[in-house]
Amino acid sequence: MIYLEVEMGNHEKPALRAKIQTYQKTYRDKREQFCVLFAVPTEEAAHEMIELFAETNATSHYWVVVQNEFIASPLEAQISNQNSTFTL
Repeated sequence: MIYLEVEMGNHEKPALRAKIQTYQKTYRDKREQFCVLFAVPTEEAAHEMIELFAETNATSHYWVVVQNEFIASPLEAQISNQNSTFTL
């Protein structure tokens, strides 16, 4: 399962951190594998998400993509986590 979080740039870091931590708690409670893709409005926001992934010890199952890249070409958009960048 993949959860898609479309961020519009209206959440501050504490709120985004809380979202990640909620997903982490969900995993601990249910033990079901899933990924979370955060679609963010800018490259700067993507870098901030990657920093949050590191701060929260998020696994490689937490991804970020810039919205306009994903909309324009989903299979070629650069998707990143704290360890790597890839395409679908």
